[in-house]
Amino acid sequence: MTMLQHFPAEGRTFSTLRAAGPGRQSVVDMVGSAEGLPFSGGIAELTSILIGDYEMTVDDFLVVIEGHARICCDGEKFTIGPGDAIFLPRGSIVDFEVPDRLVWSYACSPADSRAGLKQPGRLCHLAGADRN
Repeated sequence: MTMLQHFPAEGRTFSTLRAAGPGRQSVVDMVGSAEGLPFSGGIAELTSILIGDYEMTVDDFLVVIEGHARICCDGEKFTIGPGDAIFLPRGSIVDFEVPDRLVWSYACSPADSRAGLKQPGRLCHLAGADRN
């Protein structure tokens, strides 16, 4: 039987989103295999960026907390905003366009798999606040 677990925010910091390289994207992993879970989860922030031709190597469930983004997944287009949720299946090809700032929570499977994510085919910083 699974027991209730608490994952305090204390001591957690945002780091560069490895697959997108340095700049206007950061992430904080909250849970993963170290906590005995079969998935990873956390919070990510993207600011004024286009991440294109990105092959999903995980199943990823995202919930928008703040901001907006345009997403194209395998040719289907969405605009997402606060309270929206989206599932991006492993193997899909995705474009993320964030004109300002986007904060979302995520859960992806398998656990700790983001460390091996592929580099996007295109990465472009859009006009906006400089965040290097």
